[in-house]
Amino acid sequence: VGGVVNTRVHSMLSVHPGLTFIGNGGKLTSGIVGRSDFFEYTPLYLEVPVNVVASFEAGPGKVFVGAGPYLSFGIGGKLKTEATVLGLTASDSKDLKFGTNSSTDNSKHLKSLDFGLNFLLGYQLTNGLSINGGYGLGLTNINPSADIEGNKASFKNSVVSVGLGFAF
Repeated sequence: VGGVVNTRVHSMLSVHPGLTFIGNGGKLTSGIVGRSDFFEYTPLYLEVPVNVVASFEAGPGKVFVGAGPYLSFGIGGKLKTEATVLGLTASDSKDLKFGTNSSTDNSKHLKSLDFGLNFLLGYQLTNGLSINGGYGLGLTNINPSADIEGNKASFKNSVVSVGLGFAF
């Protein structure tokens, strides 16, 4: 859910700064003999994209294609865990905590800032109704323990999206 401002810089080229409420997510399953662990993250972000968009007349509307950077701020979400040991299962669900861990504090689940690139493709009718698809490629390692010596795990967001919109 969000909005963009269409700032035309040429007859076919626009800049679209915006603000979007977006949900990401990921699942991780690991295990060894006699034990399995399952983690499901569902973080929520406020995202500020700035896309450069080209549009081309096509039938009763126009095709548009665009790309640009985004900056996201983590604002909430859930972490669900499930561990099974020798047939016994324990589950837990808690609110996500954003921030950076240290060698003495390991309480954060994800870093609060994410930076990446957006790519989009869509079609807009002359009445303003549009449909689009997109891909967000996270470039930031959002592992909150990434700066601790010896931690090599890397978490990056990647999002496939479908949108329905209306231009005023």
